Amino acid sequence: MQPDWLADVDILLVDIQDVGSRYYTFATSVSYIFDSLATHDRAPHVVVIERPNPAGAQVEGTILTAEYQSFVGRPGLPHRHGLTLGELCRLYKQQAGAYKLELSIIHAPEYERQPELLFPDLLETGTRFNVRQCWEIAPSPNMPTPFTPLVYSGQCLLEGTNLSEGRGTTRPFEIWGAPYLRQSAAHFSPGNIPVKMSGARLRPLRFLPMFQKHAGQICFGFQIHLTGEPYHSLAHTLKLLRWLRESHTDFAWLEGVYEFVSDRPAIEILAGDPVLLAYLDGRESFRVVREKLEQAEHDWIQAARELRVYHRNMSRVALDPAEDFG
Repeated sequence: MQPDWLADVDILLVDIQDVGSRYYTFATSVSYIFDSLATHDRAPHVVVIERPNPAGAQVEGTILTAEYQSFVGRPGLPHRHGLTLGELCRLYKQQAGAYKLELSIIHAPEYERQPELLFPDLLETGTRFNVRQCWEIAPSPNMPTPFTPLVYSGQCLLEGTNLSEGRGTTRPFEIWGAPYLRQSAAHFSPGNIPVKMSGARLRPLRFLPMFQKHAGQICFGFQIHLTGEPYHSLAHTLKLLRWLRESHTDFAWLEGVYEFVSDRPAIEILAGDPVLLAYLDGRESFRVVREKLEQAEHDWIQAARELRVYHRNMSRVALDPAEDFG
């Protein structure tokens, strides 16, 4: 964004529905606004309309460094951040050094009385949660339901592979697969897949993407069903990708330009961490990944305290060593 684009603006209203993961390019676009406004002598007053974070107050992943930054990853954020858009904007302002910029966050009165409404636990409340609070209109075509963000922090990694992440279906990111997974899906039983993860079960299926990867081809794969127990989407997808890379010769990492980046594979900017990448390539154990996630998530929960506008307990899922894979 060019600085002069906002030269005559007095008030800039930001009203988007975030989904709680750093990959979400709409939120990244907002961060670029703050970068641009940092150079203004008279920056406009930025007003953010607050909306619930459908991924809740749970955090996942490692904190992105500048080495891996891209349109799908703002530095300083973990894969799943547990913040509202207003709180994210406080971070963006801080990172941009836009100290003179006036930032206001407008929220409904009930959010002040009941901040938990901004951080719904859909796994716990299920259909009792009024999804209309944050999903009157789907925020983007591939984010069709308020349950999609609960798997997005992990399943977005599939964009860095030759697997279909379900784009072109009615359940993107929940449904995934490829034509070459026919045998794995056809002969599926829980014992056939060595990847274990509390909080989710896999249902074998076949599907026909109408666009994007494998468009018009029958794909064989799985749908992720959440069971209501605590679930760590990123850890689950990491283990699934490690298993697929080791067991399917047709599996491959996506090549070519991805989100305006051409000098490194898509999986590198999506995973955004050398330990996670080493695990995916079979050069590191999941024990090391688990320990890295535990420390990074703990560090982020502490660091995010200064950004919080609303009182709540940010949480992380404790990974069971008995479910380590690789």
